Amino acid sequence: MHAQIGQWYEEHGSGDKFKVIASDEGAVEVQYLDGDVGSFEQDEWTHLGLMRIAAPEDWSGALEPVEDGDGGYDPESFEPPEDQRPQSGFEQDQVLLPDETPVRKASGPIF
Repeated sequence: MHAQIGQWYEEHGSGDKFKVIASDEGAVEVQYLDGDVGSFEQDEWTHLGLMRIAAPEDWSGALEPVEDGDGGYDPESFEPPEDQRPQSGFEQDQVLLPDETPVRKASGPIF
């Protein structure tokens, strides 16, 4: 069976469920339902007892990091707690950290 990136498989012997995340001429890289990553050599892959399956309902919890548009996550809708919001009336360049000193603008030409 040819490894298809993004396809879920179940191994008959172990019952392991995994998704193919990469494949080349030498190996097939998979990510298991619990988030672990593994790989199979191509000749090993062809001898596994595999069955294509639909993605499990709870598959997104342990897999790849959440990206924009995935799993209902929307970074623009995130509202930080009140005590972590920026103070109004301040611009980023007006704030100095404790070890910083203000930069004075030169009043004349610099040679």
